[in-house]
Amino acid sequence: DRESNHLNAVRKPLGIQMHGWKPASNRYVLAMRSIIFRGNVPTRLDWIYGYFYMFGDRAFIIEPGKPGIPEQHIEIDPKSVGQSTEIFDRSGREIYEGDILEGHSSDDDYDKESKQWLYKGFKTKVVFQDGAFIVDAPTGEYDQTAIGWAIEAGITYEVIGNIYENPDLIK
Repeated sequence: DRESNHLNAVRKPLGIQMHGWKPASNRYVLAMRSIIFRGNVPTRLDWIYGYFYMFGDRAFIIEPGKPGIPEQHIEIDPKSVGQSTEIFDRSGREIYEGDILEGHSSDDDYDKESKQWLYKGFKTKVVFQDGAFIVDAPTGEYDQTAIGWAIEAGITYEVIGNIYENPDLIK
């Protein structure tokens, strides 16, 4: 049956990227980096972090450092899956795909006449699109930009929720 096939299947998690190259010694070297995902566990109403994979229409996460024994794979809501951006907000909290952020402009965006920050408190969600983590741009000629570029331009972000638990924050 389907459940026993799941428990007996040997799988490689989607959360591993492998990169190889040949250095001057002409020996093949393999380097890996982990891509961490999160997902909501409906039965526990909390989040779990680790390596993500799909089995049919079911989604699972394997926690880092835990053996890859299928019985220890945790089923999550497939609609809640979000990949880590590997970027942290101004409080040190890791930002994930699906997070809702509040953006604040840099010191350069302070209007001395009105004594107001030009882009204080704008809200955006993080989406993965065209190979990049995208957020709404507070100004400029584009509607959206890569989150890394926005941070380089002086915008700071704070995670204030996510689209799964707090969809009303981003209307």
